Amino acid sequence: MEADIYDRLGPIFRTVFGRDDIRLSPELSSRDVVGWDSFRHVEIILEIEARFGIRFKSRDMDEIRQLGDLVALIRRKLATAP
Repeated sequence: MEADIYDRLGPIFRTVFGRDDIRLSPELSSRDVVGWDSFRHVEIILEIEARFGIRFKSRDMDEIRQLGDLVALIRRKLATAP
């Protein structure tokens, strides 16, 4: 399931950053991508919500430090989605 989530995140990152050279990995963080600021972060989250059909709460964002954390959160949300 995680590999599928990473596959689905690829187009989101390409759209938000307008680049196709970003290699998604569990260790990837905003420090690794030029231009990944708070505005881009919000764009990423909104795109994930729309494309995955899930909703995040603001407290969910507190636990995200790296992309692997976000993928784990998406996996949990998908598992509990109606």
